Amino acid sequence: MPLDGDTYTSILFELFYVTQLTIFLPDMITRASRGDFVWLENLLPLLLGDGSDPLAIGMHFSVICSTNASRERLDATLEANKSVLPEVRAAAEQQSLDYFAICQNWPSQGADPKGVSPAISDRPTVLISGQFDPVTPPRYADIAKETLSNSVAVTLPGGGHVPVLPFDPIGTCGFSILLSNVANPGHPDTACVGALRVTYQQLPPSIAGGPTPPPSASPAPSATPAPSATPRPSASPTPAPSAPPTPRPSSSPAPSTSPIPSPPPTGNGGTLPGLPNTGAGGMDDGDGPSPWLIAPFLALAVGLVPVARRVRRRAV
Repeated sequence: MPLDGDTYTSILFELFYVTQLTIFLPDMITRASRGDFVWLENLLPLLLGDGSDPLAIGMHFSVICSTNASRERLDATLEANKSVLPEVRAAAEQQSLDYFAICQNWPSQGADPKGVSPAISDRPTVLISGQFDPVTPPRYADIAKETLSNSVAVTLPGGGHVPVLPFDPIGTCGFSILLSNVANPGHPDTACVGALRVTYQQLPPSIAGGPTPPPSASPAPSATPAPSATPRPSASPTPAPSAPPTPRPSSSPAPSTSPIPSPPPTGNGGTLPGLPNTGAGGMDDGDGPSPWLIAPFLALAVGLVPVARRVRRRAV
């Protein structure tokens, strides 16, 4: 499959879905700038799988075409895209236009007005967002909060899409907040958010597939043993471990001597400590993964479904 700039940009965008991979994105970009795409070759088997698509595409388009594909929405999308970097726009805009083109001929009759109206409720509600979620960003929670009078919005630093899967520290924190809101409605325990920090790391040898790039002025690898079993890069080439070459979420992040932390926790009003509620925009997600997955690798695979779909489309 030929790799051009548009495909590469699109893949990076889609990787923001996956909480377990966001910490490696700076290293991926650094390696690509040096012409090193071995890491992508090692990820492709996971991205492509067996070529099947586990999502109900018909239902997906029925939802999207009923709620998000009006002519007014198309005009608004094109206008908003004018402020996007040209390189990103070239990579992503065509997919949006494809959606609108498909929806012109899709047998949707329009949504029930109740289905597109904001939810209005005073029931205890907790709104959990991931900092890097590219399709349901934290600002969506801010919008929902306007009509949910008894709600609490929390943004998890470093979180991707559906950051409540308890397979890494971020997801474990999000999951515990959900459970605490069930146990004590309206008063979720968000203490774990204040301890979360984003520490960017180099790819493990099983994915990098070669020597670690020379360290920068602020090296990411830790000088002390990590508490988890996640492979960690060394200062010199090391043999690939015997485990299959697929990224596995760590039970805890490896500490770093020179971490690149997220901003300190802040909050105001009903927004509890976490990161400021900012994030990238995008079309509403109609096919997010279920929060009830049975194994970490399934969570990772489901998060990468959009990547696989885009890669297969490019390959064709």
